[in-house]
Amino acid sequence: MGEQHTCHAVNCNVPVAPKFLMCHRHWQQVPRKLQNDVWYHYQHGQEISKQASAGYMKAANAAIDFVEQAESKKAARSAPSAEEILERERVVFDLCRSLVRRGVCESEFLRVLCVELTGVREAARLRYVSPAAVDRFILALRETENYLRKDLK
Repeated sequence: MGEQHTCHAVNCNVPVAPKFLMCHRHWQQVPRKLQNDVWYHYQHGQEISKQASAGYMKAANAAIDFVEQAESKKAARSAPSAEEILERERVVFDLCRSLVRRGVCESEFLRVLCVELTGVREAARLRYVSPAAVDRFILALRETENYLRKDLK
């Protein structure tokens, strides 16, 4: 049995028919002009003979490169920087410290914190939080505080 043909986009293992360069999801990211170039240089049966033209290889590599660049830009936009993560930790830690200083009850403390951390307003419906959950969370806060102090030195 022959080896299965997969999408040529970087890190994609979706099976596709041998005459196709990419899976549907990745092919849709390729601009129409590049798609047309790939098909213009495609020669019927080249997937069987394994004799693709130089023009096809150039067009195929351009399409593959385009998808790779588009996906790496998208990943870079979605991943927060180390500075953003550290700033978010500081904000959450300051919020926790102010809640503790004001002496809010445990359930209110966790309700406010859940809303802040998740941005989910449904967390405001929390009514009961177990003391064990509060203890685990406070331990995590202390570890975060130690981490922040170490990082700020």
